[in-house]
Amino acid sequence: MKPSFFDKQVRQTIERHGPAEAFRRLIESSDALLRGCDLDHGLEMAAARSATYTGLMGHWATEQQKVFGYDRPFAVVALGGTGREEMTPCSDTDFAFLFDDAIEGNHFLLELQQQVLHTDAFRND
Repeated sequence: MKPSFFDKQVRQTIERHGPAEAFRRLIESSDALLRGCDLDHGLEMAAARSATYTGLMGHWATEQQKVFGYDRPFAVVALGGTGREEMTPCSDTDFAFLFDDAIEGNHFLLELQQQVLHTDAFRND
């Protein structure tokens, strides 16, 4: 699938400012558009917001794979409204981890789950 304009914008913002600052800037920009009077671009606004979350999740997963030296195939899949690029300010995020490996005892999967579900590490990166 060819990256969209929004995907490229998110990637460039992460490279320029780091993930936490990129998130702040991209969400702030999205919120400013929503507060504006030109709301004829709802699909584009939802796609841009979705690209922010999926792009940051992809960046995080890639970094974690490097940090932990995990060399087996895996994927992070966006589901629901996240996957349909229909995110709004009140949307939840739906992601699944897919592994081409046993998940029982998979230390990499356990670390990803720990960071996403049980700590502030994901939010603070």
